[in-house]
Amino acid sequence: VMDATFIFNMKLDEPTAWELCTRLMDRAQENRGVLTVLWHNNYMHTAWGALYERIVRRAREAGAWFATGAELAAHWSGSGELARMEAVMDQHLKPAS
Repeated sequence: VMDATFIFNMKLDEPTAWELCTRLMDRAQENRGVLTVLWHNNYMHTAWGALYERIVRRAREAGAWFATGAELAAHWSGSGELARMEAVMDQHLKPAS
């Protein structure tokens, strides 16, 4: 999720963006998935900054794991998940014979 997408592309107000975020967080949790949040510092002193804080607070309360991209890649590599994802991608991207 990204602040600028909510504001400029989707033209959402903050309450609607929050509703969408909660649905996305629930879906990620149900599927043991990943939700990436990109927030620009120029929105931190606005209602959009408060939305970012709500997202982080809710994720922490749900026990979400917070990581950088590098930490996530290292985790997947160590768990074998990265190799499984690569195998799936190879299978789907093979040229038709």
